[in-house]
Formats: sequence, structure tokens, C-alpha cells
Amino acid sequence: MMAIALWFVGLLALLVATLVASARARAEPADVVGRGVIGCAAIAYVGITIAAVWTWGGATAAAGRARQLHEGALVRLELTGVRVPLNGPVVIGRGRDAAIQVPGAADGPAEIARIEPASVAGGRGAAPRGVVVRGAVLAVVHGADAAAVAAARGCAASDAGYALLPGAEVAAIECAAGRPVRAYVVRMPSAGGLVVTPLAWRGRFVAEQITARAGDALRVGGGEAAIAGLTTWDVIAPYGAQAMLALPGDPSDCAAWLPDASGQARRTDGGCAIETGAFVVAATPLLPDAAAVVGRGLRAALAIAGPPLGLLVMLALAARRDRRNPSVARALRLCVLGASLTALVGWRLLWATMIRRRFTPPIRWRQGRV
Repeated sequence: MMAIALWFVGLLALLVATLVASARARAEPADVVGRGVIGCAAIAYVGITIAAVWTWGGATAAAGRARQLHEGALVRLELTGVRVPLNGPVVIGRGRDAAIQVPGAADGPAEIARIEPASVAGGRGAAPRGVVVRGAVLAVVHGADAAAVAAARGCAASDAGYALLPGAEVAAIECAAGRPVRAYVVRMPSAGGLVVTPLAWRGRFVAEQITARAGDALRVGGGEAAIAGLTTWDVIAPYGAQAMLALPGDPSDCAAWLPDASGQARRTDGGCAIETGAFVVAATPLLPDAAAVVGRGLRAALAIAGPPLGLLVMLALAARRDRRNPSVARALRLCVLGASLTALVGWRLLWATMIRRRFTPPIRWRQGRV
């Protein structure tokens, strides 16, 4: 609040200087304004503009971030992968023999896709180790957006089989009544094993995700056996696999995440990637980012407030005949407008950033499954 009051004082001082310059322009239009006066006006204008970026964007974002951390920040969790060793055929489904168990109704398909090890010829030299993916509805990703490819594939069954080389991806699509329900993107990393990324149908395929609150504890997988008092995120998992995930008080601090002893957490663009057990989870804190808000505000200030500043600089360097009161008064009026618009745009950018980061609505937590 103090920063806002001080900024308004600065803007008011600039406005008063503009009114005085306008009055002198009407009374003494032939008077010449000294370069020092124009230079002081330019410095004051730059200070007010930069202060507007921080006051109406950065300071508000920093205060909102601190308040949300104190109250318990919301965190969007996305399941980006489930790691499975490739020791033999791997089945994705609901059957008891499925290596990757799919949550949901027991009357669903017992087998959605089957992955079998195979030697796949690949160019010159020795043939690399690969797999063959078989299923009723498959789509080859070819490096494109897997969700878009799976959505475009539809549900026409073909009982196809695709050879999958290390680094390639194939999407297996689960359908019900001729409509897509889920998709499972199978990838074979160069390091070996398989990584399966589940996608849920929400009018389009999106990553499996929930919204949790900092300070909560979450069990990933193991939804067939609920534990009283513990929230379980019922997702696809290797048979019998589960992991615990504790959300730290500051979810933006990747070092504060507490995966199991074999896991790790690393920083990504906008959040953290947590590897715990067989699961890879992307955590995105729904918090204001003061640095990002200030960066966008400075770019907007350069576009909005730059021309009036350039005009002041040109007047300071101009000859005496061009530095008369009317010209300086017009430049100062533009400066008042530029500073005001910079503050307005900085405030709007802050709220646009928050709306974008909080687009995913939170779920209602309850004990048991989610």
C-alpha cells in the first residue's frame, strides 16, 4: 500500500509539472527550456515508469505469493510417465495378469495393449533392441503432439501392431461405446525399459492431473486398497506399485520435495519434475511469479513508455529554437499518459498471468480415491 501511495505521489508531481509547463506554454510560448530541465523530467519519467512496473505488477505478485504460501498454495500435479522394466511381454489393461493396471470399472477391457520385446532392424550395423506394440486402436505419434494424434485417430479398431524403436512413441487408445476414454502413450527410452504416459479424455486428450494443496500427503497408485485418512490418486501403475508424495510448504522449491529414497526432484519450466517410485509427476505451483510479471511489465513499458522518453531525449539534444515551452509541454503530456498506461497494463498483465496459471479448477479433496 505504501508503494502505491508513493507511486501516486510521483505521478501527481509529474502531472503538476505538466500543468505548469502547459500554463507557461500559453503565457510565454517563445521561451526556451533548458536542457537540464528536460533531462530532469526524463529521469523522473523513467523512475515513475519503472516504479509502475514493480508497484502494479511485481509487488502485488510478491505479496500474493507470500499470502498464498502462508495459506497453503495450490499445486497442479500431472502424471507424465510410469516407468516399467521390460523383462518380457507387458500388458496394459484391467486383467489380473496385466503388468500395468488401469483404474476404473472392472468390466472394462482386460487388455488394451500388449508390448512384446523384439529385435527391430534399424539401418546400418547391428539391429537395435526394440518392442512390438499390439492393440485394437493404435496411433503412431511420429514426434508430433501425442494428444492431438490420439484424438485424430478415432476409435475404429484395426488390431494393428507397430514396431517401436528407442525414442519413438505409439499411443494405445481405450474406447467405450465408440468414443475415446483414455490413451496410453508408450515410449521406449534409449536407457531401456518403457515409459507409459496416460491421457484422459476431456473433450480432448489431456494429461492425468489433479490439484492438491501444499502440506498435503498423497499416495500415487494403489487405488484398489484405500487407506483411511490418506488421499490416494488412483492412476495407472505397475502391478502392486505405489508411492508416497509429500507436498512441501513452498512447492516452487524443488529441493523441498520429499520423494522416496530412490526418487529425485529437478526444476522444469514453471515447476518441478518429481520421480518417486515408478512414477514421474510434474508439479506446477499455482502461484504468482513476480519475476515473470516484472519481465513482461518491462517489455510492455518499453513499448508504451519508450516513445515519450525518446521525444524528451530528442528535445534535450535539439537546438534552442526547438526547445520552446509548447513542445516541452506536449512531450510531458505524453509522459503522463505513458506512465498511466504502463501502470494499467502492468496490473492487467498480473491478472492475466494468474488466470492462465489457475485455469485448471481444483478438485474437492476427500479421503480415499481421487
